[in-house]
Amino acid sequence: MLTKDKTLPLQTIDQLKWDLGLPYDYSDNLIPHYADLFSLVRLPDDRIGLKLLSCDDTLAISQLEKNAVR
Repeated sequence: MLTKDKTLPLQTIDQLKWDLGLPYDYSDNLIPHYADLFSLVRLPDDRIGLKLLSCDDTLAISQLEKNAVR
């Protein structure tokens, strides 16, 4: 939901994992547990990325956007 192709490099997520409240070993334990939602993919620059496979589009609307519709 953060990018157009719903993919972020693991390197980026690693830098934010404390802020996001992710466990230290999220890539080994959390991602495989939710294989229906996430997948590890190889990016064009040969890094590993996390791809969001399925999401609820209603969660991608900010409160600011909701207020603007009213």
